[in-house]
Amino acid sequence: MEEVRIEDETEVRRDSFENDHGRKRTPSGDHRHSSRARSYSHSENERYPSTDRTLPHRSSFGDGSTDGSVANDSFDAPRSYSHSEMLHDPKHLTINEQELIKITQMQVESKDATPENKGLLEKGAVIFLFLWYFFSFCTLILNKYILSEMDLNAQFLGAWQILCTTVFGFIQLRLPCGQTGIGRAPGRKSVPPNFLFNMTIGGVLRFGTTILALLALKNVAASFVETIKSTAPMFTVLITWMMLREKTGFWVSLSLIPIMGGLALCSSSELSFNTIGFMAAISTNIVECFQNVFSKKLLSNDKHKYSPLELQFYMSSAALVLLVPAWFFVDLPLKQLYIGRGRRRHLDRHILMALLFDGVSFHLQSVTAYALMQRISPVTHSVANTAKRALLIWLSVLVFGNTITVLSGLGSMVVLAGVVLYQRACDAEKRRRAEEIQDQSES
Repeated sequence: MEEVRIEDETEVRRDSFENDHGRKRTPSGDHRHSSRARSYSHSENERYPSTDRTLPHRSSFGDGSTDGSVANDSFDAPRSYSHSEMLHDPKHLTINEQELIKITQMQVESKDATPENKGLLEKGAVIFLFLWYFFSFCTLILNKYILSEMDLNAQFLGAWQILCTTVFGFIQLRLPCGQTGIGRAPGRKSVPPNFLFNMTIGGVLRFGTTILALLALKNVAASFVETIKSTAPMFTVLITWMMLREKTGFWVSLSLIPIMGGLALCSSSELSFNTIGFMAAISTNIVECFQNVFSKKLLSNDKHKYSPLELQFYMSSAALVLLVPAWFFVDLPLKQLYIGRGRRRHLDRHILMALLFDGVSFHLQSVTAYALMQRISPVTHSVANTAKRALLIWLSVLVFGNTITVLSGLGSMVVLAGVVLYQRACDAEKRRRAEEIQDQSES
């Protein structure tokens, strides 16, 4: 079918009207097509005999007509512009329309703000922080009860916890609730590249954290281990810079000092030094920091993102493959699986129920920790972990009746003040970066 191309530089209608700002404009739907060339077929020329070919598309007519007769009020129907038209050709828009575009863009940017940028101010982060603290406290009580009252072996308890979190994670992934949310990563249908390598590294880190923590507790007091772990924020800052290339501001780094010092004061009573225990505690601290930063790297990968439940399950599975043989062949013979301090214990229903609750609590503690890690930065996670340890010291005083010293009380207040300073320093750092970005955009 032969086409005829008609150029028309005139506007559709001459009866322009004044808008709210006193500026002349053509009615909606016309000013965008005033100087646009269009190809027409003979059939369209027959249906639209007018020589003015700058009419809007037939689908934009207000009365829905498809012939040449168009109602006058059809021009008042609002025309919908595409996002590309508004961004690339804003000169034809009125001031009101341009302001509307700016407001819309600001709303979209605010909605697209990641939870990590909001930190602990995000609602989901607060919920997972509370759940993480709650299940950590439950696990602490159950561990203390199983190891002290039931006199079970610490190595066996560690292997049992890893086994439980692996089994429960597998079951949870298969349930409908595990297909969304923190279960499955959205938009990912295939296995991410380097999957086995990443999970092997994560399993080795988790295996090392578990074994070294048990070794440290075996040789030194728990308070000494907590004192060593108080330096975790400092190690996290260094490891985050090395692995993620994220720099921490000066004031944020400075606010970590009272947090670390406060926890050291909380756990400074009854310190005992042992070379093996000291090296194991230091190694546990470093490996745990590497594990947290590595987990954050996998959780925040834009191309191949893991969900918290997936990461928890696969890393626990890899750790279980390494943990069980090492525990079975190196530490204990088979006949001493349930022996405490020189006594053999038989697994009765009471012990099985305690182990089951401990395994469930440990699993939920791990899942909520990964879910929280997905929403905050590694340094913020380390600060929250330090504050959690100080809180657990006070809760253990209430539950177990442990004596509290003046240094413990002073250290807790210092930790709390340090957390407040850290949050304020983070807010100031975000404002400073936002101002720098704004200055660069204006220049």
